[in-house]
Amino acid sequence: MADRHTFDIQPFRLAARPDGERVVVELRGELDLDTVEAVREAVHEHRAQGTRTIVLDLRELAFIDSSGLRLLLQLDADARAQGLDFALIEGEGPVRRLLQLTNLSDDFRRAEP
Repeated sequence: MADRHTFDIQPFRLAARPDGERVVVELRGELDLDTVEAVREAVHEHRAQGTRTIVLDLRELAFIDSSGLRLLLQLDADARAQGLDFALIEGEGPVRRLLQLTNLSDDFRRAEP
């Protein structure tokens, strides 16, 4: 009998690409306690190189936990404090659901893909 409950677990992947005046950091897989540091380091590396606008593309995330949400809040707060830009491309998946459940949907700037 075939298993009707199969899950396509994607390994975590992070890819950054320049896009005009901004850098888009594309995430795939799960943003959780095991992967938040890689994202934090990537964002800080681009900031150190002088990038003023960072966009996190979260459309391909299959899962985000509280440590991932905490990272998004911290990156946003850091950017605001430094007069820099930070935005999300959230998509229709788990990120949108988490932001709605936590009443944070309107707290982040959105970017076009």
